[in-house]
Amino acid sequence: MSFSSKYSPVKLDDLVGNDETRLRVRQWLLNWLNGKKQRPLLIHGPTGSRR
Repeated sequence: MSFSSKYSPVKLDDLVGNDETRLRVRQWLLNWLNGKKQRPLLIHGPTGSRR
Protein backbone atom coordinates (compact mmCIF):
# COMPACT_ATOMS: atom_id res chain seq x y z
CA MET A 1 0.00 0.00 0.00
CA SER A 2 1.38 3.40 -0.95
CA PHE A 3 2.04 6.06 1.69
CA SER A 4 -0.52 8.41 0.15
CA SER A 5 -3.20 5.70 0.15
CA LYS A 6 -2.43 4.59 3.68
CA TYR A 7 -2.58 8.09 5.19
CA SER A 8 -5.17 9.81 2.98
CA PRO A 9 -8.01 11.63 4.79
CA VAL A 10 -10.98 9.42 5.57
CA LYS A 11 -13.28 12.01 7.17
CA LEU A 12 -13.61 15.79 7.02
CA ASP A 13 -11.82 16.25 10.34
CA ASP A 14 -8.71 14.60 8.84
CA LEU A 15 -8.12 17.54 6.49
CA VAL A 16 -5.27 19.76 7.65
CA GLY A 17 -3.65 22.92 6.35
CA ASN A 18 -4.62 26.54 5.81
CA ASP A 19 -7.70 27.04 7.98
CA GLU A 20 -9.55 29.34 5.57
CA THR A 21 -9.04 27.02 2.60
CA ARG A 22 -9.81 23.92 4.66
CA LEU A 23 -13.12 25.45 5.75
CA ARG A 24 -14.00 26.35 2.15
CA VAL A 25 -13.28 22.77 1.02
CA ARG A 26 -15.38 21.44 3.90
CA GLN A 27 -18.31 23.71 2.97
CA TRP A 28 -18.03 22.71 -0.70
CA LEU A 29 -18.12 19.02 0.24
CA LEU A 30 -21.08 19.42 2.59
CA ASN A 31 -23.01 21.29 -0.13
CA TRP A 32 -22.16 18.57 -2.65
CA LEU A 33 -23.30 15.82 -0.26
CA ASN A 34 -26.62 17.67 0.19
CA GLY A 35 -27.18 17.74 -3.58
CA LYS A 36 -26.44 21.43 -4.19
CA LYS A 37 -25.14 21.94 -7.74
CA GLN A 38 -21.88 23.85 -7.84
CA ARG A 39 -18.68 24.25 -9.79
CA PRO A 40 -16.15 21.39 -9.67
CA LEU A 41 -13.42 21.46 -7.03
CA LEU A 42 -9.82 20.83 -8.01
CA ILE A 43 -7.25 20.22 -5.28
CA HIS A 44 -3.62 20.02 -6.32
CA GLY A 45 -0.20 19.87 -4.75
CA PRO A 46 2.33 17.32 -3.61
CA THR A 47 0.98 14.30 -1.79
CA GLY A 48 0.95 14.97 1.92
CA SER A 49 1.45 18.69 1.39
CA ARG A 50 0.46 20.80 4.38
CA ARG A 51 0.98 24.20 2.78
